[in-house]
Amino acid sequence: MKMHLSRADGEMKNKYKIELHKCCKKDIKKIPRKVQNQIKDSIRELSIDPRPLNCVKMKGDNSLYRIRCGDYRVVYSIEDHVLLVLVIEIGHRSEIYRKQPRLLDTSAFIPSESF
Repeated sequence: MKMHLSRADGEMKNKYKIELHKCCKKDIKKIPRKVQNQIKDSIRELSIDPRPLNCVKMKGDNSLYRIRCGDYRVVYSIEDHVLLVLVIEIGHRSEIYRKQPRLLDTSAFIPSESF
């Protein structure tokens, strides 16, 4: 007897761990509360699908992606071999591209549950 599982039936899907750069916690506090919640929801969804339809691979760096949350952007890196998403920058679209990307020093990242 074969069993067919759909996502609703609890299909086993690898879930990515989300970690945020230490500064992202401070960055998100500067954003209006309504948008903060939208950004947090979008980041949580990355644990299920780190490359959603609205993600864009950043030019100039093969390892960085971004997602839009209204006028704000979340820049992140994906490490498929360890099922990890590293959120590097959160900011307004007018400022996010001017910043130099933060270094991917793993000691500078914290688990997403703490934000």
